[in-house]
Amino acid sequence: MVIVRQRPSTAKGFFFASLEDETGIVNLIVTPLIFERDRVPLVTAPFLWVEGLLQNQDGVAAIKVRRVRPLAMDMGRVPSYDFR
Repeated sequence: MVIVRQRPSTAKGFFFASLEDETGIVNLIVTPLIFERDRVPLVTAPFLWVEGLLQNQDGVAAIKVRRVRPLAMDMGRVPSYDFR
């Protein structure tokens, strides 16, 4: 489930999101090129299927996203904390 989405003006077009499930939180790092290609699911889908390179630094997990698509879940609308 997407819990936070951010595209800070100071991040040179990079997009960041956080996903949460029963095991914890993982952060997504999305390059400007991938953001433009997959903008719609990244900013609208409450659940995402993500493929990319897993990075673990100081106990914080992040995925440098290569591919993303919406994940169909029948749970109604789930709000996220979106900062733009």
